[in-house]
Amino acid sequence: PAGVNSHFQYGDTLKSLVVTLSSFGMMSMSRIAETINALAGITMSDATVNNMILSCSDKCKEQLPKLRKLLLDSHSIGFDETGIRVCGKNHWMHTASTKDLTLLVSSPKRGKPGIDDCGVLPHFKGVAVHDCWSSYYHKDYAGATHALCCAHIDRELQGVTDNYKQRWARQFQKLLMSMYVTKNKLLAEGVTKAPSTMLKGFSNQYDKIVESGIRRNPIPKVLKKGRGRPRKGTARSLVDRLQKLKADVMRFFTDFKVPYSNNIAEKSYRLSKKKMQIAGTFRASDGGERFATIFSIIDTCRKNGLGPIEALSQVFAGTFSLDFLNQPAK
Repeated sequence: PAGVNSHFQYGDTLKSLVVTLSSFGMMSMSRIAETINALAGITMSDATVNNMILSCSDKCKEQLPKLRKLLLDSHSIGFDETGIRVCGKNHWMHTASTKDLTLLVSSPKRGKPGIDDCGVLPHFKGVAVHDCWSSYYHKDYAGATHALCCAHIDRELQGVTDNYKQRWARQFQKLLMSMYVTKNKLLAEGVTKAPSTMLKGFSNQYDKIVESGIRRNPIPKVLKKGRGRPRKGTARSLVDRLQKLKADVMRFFTDFKVPYSNNIAEKSYRLSKKKMQIAGTFRASDGGERFATIFSIIDTCRKNGLGPIEALSQVFAGTFSLDFLNQPAK
């Protein structure tokens, strides 16, 4: 038969199952070999499992330029990063994700170098959704419009409420929730843009609460000058950020296509965190990269109704393409 080149050969479905157990099931190579033997009576070594993963990663890597292009055509993208371990050393898993697409990239670099390795934000002209970390605001990313994850902001506000008992923080939380609920109600009614009077009302509330936070947290007087800027404290730093980045905080309400939170991006790397909990580290120098490449394809397919085994079977057969994402829904 076509594709059979030796007396004994593993089929594409079996190979896709092996890779799925590794990249989606977070199983070790030895456990995968044991599982395949128990399920199908087929004996394979850890080296065979590893070779299947390597082959799949190489084939999936061919799809990444297309995946990046699809991301760059998106209206908004969620960006985030999280720490992982590779050969016992700190690396970072960077993500650029939408509700339909997932790109993970493992990099030894954090911040701007790692974001550049991901290869999306430097070329993106849409709305970048992320936390308040300054790396996302680098001048090289000026082509993108920015939106802040309001779930992150809500957690910071809760910290101010719990630790400092400041009323303005709770008021701001209520304002964010009011905008969120109002937006969802308008969308349910078929309205795709907030009325100008409503937007102005929320904007005025925003300013008043921020002013209250500034009054509540005056910058402490410096008794003795030292190096660097004087510390303003957690609450004042937050309120200053809310004042400076008002447009980005409110972006989810001024542009209804922009999500309230960056939850989609955070979800995309949760399995890499689970991998760290189970294995502690990627033991091969390119282990993080291989995992990220395969998971990018698996998760993108999953988001579009294509199961991982079916998708990876096509990858191994050489028939897989992301072009199906360009086809209109039936």
